[in-house]
Amino acid sequence: AFSSDHGVAPLPELSLARGLDAGRIDMKGARERLDQLLDEKLGKQDWFIGSKTPGLTLAPALREKALTQFEALRATAKALPGIEDLLRTAHPHGPWAALVTRGAYEGRSPDLFIVSRPNWTYGTVDKTGHASPYLYDRAVPLIFFGAGVKKGQGGVTEPIHLAPTLAALLNVSPPAGAQGRPLVEVF
Repeated sequence: AFSSDHGVAPLPELSLARGLDAGRIDMKGARERLDQLLDEKLGKQDWFIGSKTPGLTLAPALREKALTQFEALRATAKALPGIEDLLRTAHPHGPWAALVTRGAYEGRSPDLFIVSRPNWTYGTVDKTGHASPYLYDRAVPLIFFGAGVKKGQGGVTEPIHLAPTLAALLNVSPPAGAQGRPLVEVF
């Protein structure tokens, strides 16, 4: 099998030139605005200890207190340019919940996850970005070849289906943590 770990978002500048709503989220500015909100509501603290796009990590000693203001944090984040939603990584909700849950690892993942709007990327470092929930960033090339693989062409898929498909081709059980399904159109 041959594949990729993620797809590619369109360049925001190209999308803008085509008249689409697009841009780059100011992650530092978003973090500062959310920190300011918590200062206003709960008193001045260093609420965040870090960020790794697209997540924000709260200071462990202040996490529980800060999360009492989650709905206010969410409303503030959604009012910022390019932000579709703000989710609690431990308890995501809505249409992106399954995707956030797949990518979260308790104890290592940030507390909050910023969901971008379509055609928006996080920050200015990555040219096209990572971690958007949209199919253009999740769909990958996936090529199977060899014994048991029928010749042909498929449609769109995601990396989550690779392990179950390889397991089915090898006639073994999929790994315990595997998600997705075998792509039966390969057989």
